[in-house]
Amino acid sequence: MLAFRMHAACRHLATLISALLLLGPHLAGAVTQGQSLTAALEELRSRGLRLIFSSGLVRPDLTVNVAVGPADEAEPPEDTARRILAPHGLTLEPVRAGLYSVVKMARAPAPAGGSAQAAKAAAGAEDANEPLYEVGVYASRYLIDEESPAASL
Repeated sequence: MLAFRMHAACRHLATLISALLLLGPHLAGAVTQGQSLTAALEELRSRGLRLIFSSGLVRPDLTVNVAVGPADEAEPPEDTARRILAPHGLTLEPVRAGLYSVVKMARAPAPAGGSAQAAKAAAGAEDANEPLYEVGVYASRYLIDEESPAASL
């Protein structure tokens, strides 16, 4: 009798382990609300979405703040990515066929008739987001040993 119970317990354990192995990656790999945006994008990569993004743009403190449910698993990964990026002012831009880059959304023009202070604040924000076109590189001051071969340069 004890042998039969042990055999049945082993069968149930084997069934449970098999189910976890088969369903585990699917259950653990779901994009969920509150998840880090980086982890969500990595999950979409594992589903076949080819994308590149900068950790400066997709910061570690950003989280998925839209409802994502099991029904959303059927939509294409790029649509899911666009939905979870949009609240952060980000979107996908095609680089070439099948490859996307995470970029900032294009800004809509400011409404006419806004206050001068709001326009000034918006202009300041745009200046802060302008790309850096020039980088200054300066050498540090070093002492050169006069006996070294580099001293003759």
